[in-house]
Amino acid sequence: MIKIKLFSYKITIEKEGEKQKKATQAKVNATMQKIKQGLENLQEKNIKYSEYKLQKETKLSINTIKKYRSYIQDLQKQI
Repeated sequence: MIKIKLFSYKITIEKEGEKQKKATQAKVNATMQKIKQGLENLQEKNIKYSEYKLQKETKLSINTIKKYRSYIQDLQKQI
């Protein structure tokens, strides 16, 4: 990011994609948080885990849940 002061104006120049990277990371973090909360809710309700039940609990698409399978497996080992 480059900041330039020209006369009485302040100009900021950012590389293309910086904001997009931050937005993408925020979306990933939000998805991971939803999955974690969904797994905790299933455990509190004493419901056996399945991708379909997690989908209903989190309101995420089944493709998203499949994309994060390794993360879900790691969480299940911790919980």
